Amino acid sequence: MHEMVYSEVNDVKVKILRGVKMEQNALVGKLQKRRNDLSELEKRVLDFILNDYTSIANMNIDDIAEKLFVSTATVSRCSQKLGYQGYRELKYALLQNQPDLNKVHNVQSFDVEMNDFMNENLVNLQNTMNEINIQDIEKAVAFIRDARVIEVISVGASLVNGIDLSRKLTFLGKVAHARTDWDELEAVTHNLDQESLAICVSSSGETSHIVRYAQQLRDNQVPIISIVSNRHSKLAQLSTITLIAKTNSIYIGNVDLSSRHAAMFIIDFLLMMYGKQL
Repeated sequence: MHEMVYSEVNDVKVKILRGVKMEQNALVGKLQKRRNDLSELEKRVLDFILNDYTSIANMNIDDIAEKLFVSTATVSRCSQKLGYQGYRELKYALLQNQPDLNKVHNVQSFDVEMNDFMNENLVNLQNTMNEINIQDIEKAVAFIRDARVIEVISVGASLVNGIDLSRKLTFLGKVAHARTDWDELEAVTHNLDQESLAICVSSSGETSHIVRYAQQLRDNQVPIISIVSNRHSKLAQLSTITLIAKTNSIYIGNVDLSSRHAAMFIIDFLLMMYGKQL
């Protein structure tokens, strides 16, 4: 009896390990398929990452660059060509497919993780500042000033930014709403007109609900200000004014942990410029 149970447990373990191995092989295969798109230096980065999984758990982008005698820009470009927004996102994807490495990753130096996270946020804020077009800010301020009513449209992880924006607009004397009910959002997009203003906040700019709302708003000739990380996103293409808030996509499982610091910066800067005209 004990031997039968032991055998069944081992069978389960073997199946689990096979499943994990298949997931790992699938990810490695996906990355290898893009090898021909890489430069020689970028191939060196890919080879190191794939050949030494255990090392990357405790390494940030500067560590990789220093070890391989390449620039951090090379590591970043390699990650982007492999389908990720940056090294950190690539690193998380690899670690999530390596159960044993997750344990290593969880006990890595707190200082390394904190500095890595802080540096990426500082870079995103700097890139956001570099993307600011003062003429777009001035136009956005004018739209806010002239709008009869402002609808702030955001869902998911960007919802907190939308609520914060709506709240501050209300304190600044505007009639502003940030709705959380999708059916209500669907209805209000049909009711707005040219005297209204929609401000859409979406990190990716590809969220299907918001893109659909934006299309309806555009059909109604409602001015749209979008706050997105990607200027070439569907939402940006539908918008009257696009303000860029750079971020790196970070997911733990299905949980979006991407920082919204840059979006908060854009929102506060926009409101500060509007407030100075009151």
